Amino acid sequence: MSCIKEKLSAFLPDITDLQETMLIKYLDLLLDYNSRINLTAITSREEAVTKHLSDSLAAISLLPYGASLLDIGSGGGCPALPLKIVRPDLDLTMTDSVGKKVRFLNTAVSELGLQNARALQVRAEEYARTAARESFDIVTARAVAALPILLELAIPLAKPDGRFLAYKIEKSEELAAANRAASLLQCRLIAKKDYVLDEKHARTILVYQKSSAVDDIYPRPFAKIQKHPL
Repeated sequence: MSCIKEKLSAFLPDITDLQETMLIKYLDLLLDYNSRINLTAITSREEAVTKHLSDSLAAISLLPYGASLLDIGSGGGCPALPLKIVRPDLDLTMTDSVGKKVRFLNTAVSELGLQNARALQVRAEEYARTAARESFDIVTARAVAALPILLELAIPLAKPDGRFLAYKIEKSEELAAANRAASLLQCRLIAKKDYVLDEKHARTILVYQKSSAVDDIYPRPFAKIQKHPL
């Protein structure tokens, strides 16, 4: 078993040779483009396997078959692209406000030969004012913003009965601060998936279930969201 496959097997026990090959190709693309445009602060391949690939794949068991998945603030493509690589059944949409990042994401989709995947240059709060509102089974976000802010950006884009998966470092005070936002946005925390990337890095995925449609006033303009979180 290769070193990369061994590291990823903790999150993907039945990883295939093809999945390993495609994940390596994605990582090569990410690190190559990162030398020209700022996509990630991680430049070490070994560190990227752990902090990007392994971390992204921690959500695999939380994704229903054939789900429509929206990743907001996709940046360099994690968790969206690793999840799509190992779960080709997903219909993937990625969003980012930065054009050069979106161009990289669409280049990666093309280079990896991924079907039913695309990246859009749009802010989440603006995207929620289009026909995309309340249209996704799953919304994900990783290392984007504080939880109350994330909930207001993500939940309006999830279907009623859809879910939001927030990749986080465990912070009980942040979780408590999000209670009011969750109530106003018609969702509740239904699960936490705790995991360890290595001996130094513990992570959690917070799973929010949306119960019904969100009031049209949400999401507010981002400046207001940022200045006055719910």
